[in-house]
Amino acid sequence: MPEPKNNKRTIKVHTIKQLRNLFFTHMLVGMGIILFFILNDGIDFTYSIYSSLAVMMLYFFLSRRFVDSVPPDTVGDSNYYLGFIFTLFALVLTLIFSFGSIGQEGNNFVSLVQEFGVAMITTLAGLVARILISQFSITPDEADEEVRNKIAESVSKLAIQLRQAEENMQVMVNNSQNRLNQLVASAQDVVEEFFKNQSEAFKKASDEYVQAISDNSSELKKQTNQLNSTFQKITDNTEGFYQSLNNISESAAGLESSITNINKIASDKEFQNKINEFNQNLDKLNDKFNSMNSAIENSKNSIEGDLAFIKLQRDELRNASQEATESLKVIQNNLTSLSKFIIDKLS
Repeated sequence: MPEPKNNKRTIKVHTIKQLRNLFFTHMLVGMGIILFFILNDGIDFTYSIYSSLAVMMLYFFLSRRFVDSVPPDTVGDSNYYLGFIFTLFALVLTLIFSFGSIGQEGNNFVSLVQEFGVAMITTLAGLVARILISQFSITPDEADEEVRNKIAESVSKLAIQLRQAEENMQVMVNNSQNRLNQLVASAQDVVEEFFKNQSEAFKKASDEYVQAISDNSSELKKQTNQLNSTFQKITDNTEGFYQSLNNISESAAGLESSITNINKIASDKEFQNKINEFNQNLDKLNDKFNSMNSAIENSKNSIEGDLAFIKLQRDELRNASQEATESLKVIQNNLTSLSKFIIDKLS
């Protein structure tokens, strides 16, 4: 976006040196015109009057611009002195070139007096110009007084504007204070409602976490009971195994006694029957061993599954506890940030 141009008003100051140069320029021009008409007698003398007055009028209008920076008396005197110089120069030239030819044809005393009258016109014009410039211009004292009056008037207007600005500023401050009070009141209501909602949400979340922990504890207790029952089954199966071992010992004892009596009953038919009975007992023993191994394998698998489930429940409970702790920390940080924000705004 182009920058706006500054409207600068330049004030041209005219110096007395410039007035002096202007004075000498018009003086030389006027003297040249007067000399030209003195040397050329055949030209009507009224042209000399018009030419001299034209130079005087031109200097009058040009010199009026110097009144603002040069004292009016100096400017008026320069106009008067310029007309007086023209008069003296015309008189001198008239006395030099025309006084000796009085009495000759075409030259008499009347024409000499007319030339004197023409020369006096420039003095009269200079005097009039001096009166117009010096007497009807503002003097330095009057200018100072006018400037003082304008300054006093400007200061009075400025004081009134400052008073009005102060009143407007006070009104703005009061309005701002009222708006700030309203904002603080509305912010307090919002903060109270926010804290209330946060408290309710925190209470609800806490109840949910407590309920979840309670449910997990109940499930863990249930799994513990199942594990205890499984251990009880293992214990019962172990007792059965020990009972089977006792039966095996008893069978072994019976086997030893049977072997002792083998030689005695080797030829006896009952020996074959006892051998068959012994084989049957061995088959039964093998069946019991197989069933016991199956029971032990099932108990082992059940225990491993229960242990894996307990570990899974423990991990879930630990994760739930960590999530609850992190949620509580986040809620606490939010409440702390909100409190700092409200304190900063209220201060």
